[in-house]
Amino acid sequence: MSDEAEQIRFGHLLRILTTLLDYEERSYEPSLMEIVKNSGVSEKTFHMGLKQKLIQAGLVEEKTLTSRIKTLKLTEKGRRLAECLKPCRDVLGI
Repeated sequence: MSDEAEQIRFGHLLRILTTLLDYEERSYEPSLMEIVKNSGVSEKTFHMGLKQKLIQAGLVEEKTLTSRIKTLKLTEKGRRLAECLKPCRDVLGI
């Protein structure tokens, strides 16, 4: 992973990736605000660097849903990591 990816806090990584995996399993494309709300990561943290770090690490890609609404989609790499992290989330009760 790149230096940027190493700076992603484990809790943030776990929360965002597993939240995206949950949405993907339901075939639902959430807005960025829904992702933030349901992941438990603060809006400030998400928009002040976390989103970009996840993109740079190749874990997610940004997708436009409508002219005003965007989402994040797991890449194959991000999906594999999210599948590994999901049992951790369950054990930690996050």
